[in-house]
Amino acid sequence: TALTHEEFNTRHHKLFSQTEDRESGFSFTIGKYDYNSIIMNVRASKAGILYWSDSYDKKWHAFINGREVPLSRANINFKAIALPEGNSQVSFVYTHQLFMTALIVFEVAFLLALISGFILWRSGKDTASHNVL
Repeated sequence: TALTHEEFNTRHHKLFSQTEDRESGFSFTIGKYDYNSIIMNVRASKAGILYWSDSYDKKWHAFINGREVPLSRANINFKAIALPEGNSQVSFVYTHQLFMTALIVFEVAFLLALISGFILWRSGKDTASHNVL
């Protein structure tokens, strides 16, 4: 689904970690923003469209209060979701299976390297203490 420029008002989208627009009754606070997720608390006096000018990709998923909601492409390359009236926690999460698999393999390999290094260090320490006598 794509949204056209008539379906949202970019005047209300501001790139700050916190903003409030009394005229529209919209405010948000960023709780977390990193390379694969955005979590924000949003207050909207009426239902509308939340437009987020961060690159759209089909591997992004949107959640409102923990429930997945449809994520739309807006202005060709950005994200938008239907936002309900009231207070909500909105999350955008990037899930790429290959990336997640590579991350798990890296973490396991790193942990095994640490354990192997510790075992080698301990065995070398034990050998050195026997050679002193």
